[in-house]
Amino acid sequence: MSQMSPARRPASIHDLLAGLLVAVFLLQSFFASLQKSPVYDEPPHIASGLSYLATGVFRANLQHPPLLKEMSALFLRAAGIEWPRTEEARALIRGAPEAENYEWPLGNEIIASNGPDRVMFWARLPFTLLAGLLAVLIYVWGRELAGPTAALGALFLYALDPTILAHSFLVTTDVGLAAFSMLFLWTVWRYVERPGRRRLAICGLAMGAMLGTKFSALFMAASASILMLAAVRWPLSQADAAAAEAEPRSAKAGPNSPCPCGSGRKYKRCHGVAGSARPAVATSPRTRKMLERIGAFLAMCVLAALVVEALYFFPRDPFLYLEGLKKVNADHPAGYQYYFHGDTSTRFYGYFVAAYLLKEPLATIVLAAAGLWALVRGKSTPILTKLFLLLPPAVFLLAMTVFADNMGVRYLIPALPFAYLLGGMGAGRFVRKRPRVGPLCGRRPVPVGSHRRGRNLSRSPLLLQRNGLPAGKARPDRVGRRKPLRPAVARRQQCRLGARPQTTAPVGGPSWQRAAAAPGLSRRLSAGLLRPAV
Repeated sequence: MSQMSPARRPASIHDLLAGLLVAVFLLQSFFASLQKSPVYDEPPHIASGLSYLATGVFRANLQHPPLLKEMSALFLRAAGIEWPRTEEARALIRGAPEAENYEWPLGNEIIASNGPDRVMFWARLPFTLLAGLLAVLIYVWGRELAGPTAALGALFLYALDPTILAHSFLVTTDVGLAAFSMLFLWTVWRYVERPGRRRLAICGLAMGAMLGTKFSALFMAASASILMLAAVRWPLSQADAAAAEAEPRSAKAGPNSPCPCGSGRKYKRCHGVAGSARPAVATSPRTRKMLERIGAFLAMCVLAALVVEALYFFPRDPFLYLEGLKKVNADHPAGYQYYFHGDTSTRFYGYFVAAYLLKEPLATIVLAAAGLWALVRGKSTPILTKLFLLLPPAVFLLAMTVFADNMGVRYLIPALPFAYLLGGMGAGRFVRKRPRVGPLCGRRPVPVGSHRRGRNLSRSPLLLQRNGLPAGKARPDRVGRRKPLRPAVARRQQCRLGARPQTTAPVGGPSWQRAAAAPGLSRRLSAGLLRPAV
């Protein structure tokens, strides 16, 4: 699967429709950002980002990594909005005990003193563009995973989803994490498709950007490590797949086989020499690839750590990221009771599943379920593709169920793009054009005679070739007896093969000749109506 087959390359109409959907989504998000007032989490993010760029000190809002807040602050600084020089601001930078959580009132002060419309426009603009990037990634990667039709369906579900539209422009971390997670997993997909140093470096940079958005990105990184190891067992490229299948046959080295130690010499001239003191290193190719993938993932982590340190401006404390990880939800009251479905508890393990079913449109849920059914039961989709579509959202949903507070569907936003891809696959099944069939392929009986004549049709050389049997023999059943195909099964298989009955030398013997001589049937044979219409 190193190169996409021509049948799966998107046509120009798909690209045009995708561009139109992205434009519609950006317009909706942009005009909504002009009308909506600030939500609860936006003022502290705005104040924290400005404090990072103005002072280089990371004390405000450490329970979230700095990347998205710094992006918002860059646009605010470009618009001339600065960090306030008040006593409260200086106390927050010094880390005074009384200045804890000062980023909330300071954020409100920045918005009020510089004009709410002006501040919110520039603070939200990069998040709207980031949501547009996520739309592009859904289409581009979905085109490689499931084809252009499914990718277009996924983009349609994303662009018109009320949950995404409501959160796409907010100065928060959920949509940003979804965008950088999709970017990172796409780069991992391309790396396992064709490994290389350049692609490995891009994976490391993308991982660092993802880890710089939200601490829950660690679960996406863990999913990527599993996917990289799974790619050794179920590779995408045909050459790697053939090598994986041939590995058990090469476990036992013969005298003239290459030595398992990897020296390139024959086994009888290397470790097969009698009395040789050197033990042969029986490291299989799959084990070596596993070690290579583990080393590649560690290299990604090193590059990602450098990116994270750069986002913190290379602080004196190299573990500032871990210090912020300890502060996640530390300001939330312990033992807080949530109310759900007429009951109160500290945690409801079915909350996020229920939130998804209640918040998402019914059509999206139905299409996602249809796509999941088709993906799980489909045999033509590679196993690694299924894992890329199912493992990251499953791991993320499980992590949010166990660790996240039951405070809204927004915690599931990083997993929603995969649900849109499944929905696009489900929509592709409904809109897929089914081939028209001729009289033999319909459900109405055809005048081929009795069941005996059906047996003659089942012994057609074309059908026997499909079943892997020599011509002139019937298909054996499970107990070893020769059992002819049923007439209906034979007709369906002939239609799938695109077979056209021969008028000069009909297959099946005299019975078929008598059937072809029936009134009206010979005319259909000569007109070519007994084959699927194209």
